[in-house]
Amino acid sequence: MIQKLQKKLEGELPGIKSWKRMAVKSGKGESIESESLQKYSDWASKEKKDSMKKAAVLVGLFKKNDEWCFSLIRRPMNEKNHPGQIALPGGAMEKNETLMNTALREAFEEVG
Repeated sequence: MIQKLQKKLEGELPGIKSWKRMAVKSGKGESIESESLQKYSDWASKEKKDSMKKAAVLVGLFKKNDEWCFSLIRRPMNEKNHPGQIALPGGAMEKNETLMNTALREAFEEVG
């Protein structure tokens, strides 16, 4: 399982393509692009990608009762970004930090 995940992560990440695949379809099977999806597509354009703040999440896999599991958190309601959302533990990368260190630090802060 871990090797399959590693191989998938080596390729292009699906991002907006996944959102479009999961979008509401018309009776004819055509995607109905919402205004939110279009705004996100514009916001996450390749031209803007380099100026975006980097962040990381951690998918910490563990076995419980012979099944693979991972931790999720509920973001506090008073947070500016993503209040109340269910999420993977993670957050913004700090100066002089790798993405791996970011994911580990944030997971420790949020899950312990």
